[in-house]
Amino acid sequence: MNNTAQHAVLFALWEMARKDRAATVVRLVSATNLERSVVEASLAALDRAGLAHADRVRLSMQGLAAAVMLGAPVVRKVPAKRPQLRAA
Repeated sequence: MNNTAQHAVLFALWEMARKDRAATVVRLVSATNLERSVVEASLAALDRAGLAHADRVRLSMQGLAAAVMLGAPVVRKVPAKRPQLRAA
């Protein structure tokens, strides 16, 4: 896994499984705040890596282990630029 979006989808799948909630693409979009196309591409990449089953929107056993090991993705917020005041 080489992508923050994939990490976010992997972790969201784990959170839903842990809470015994059925995962859907729509729920993943809501949980990750990613666009649907990004979630679908991430699911496909996780499927190719053997970490998820994209057709069932579920983690594989390897994906479960990876999600637990990696934990929540760290999202750094970039501070907004402050307007510079001009000296009068």
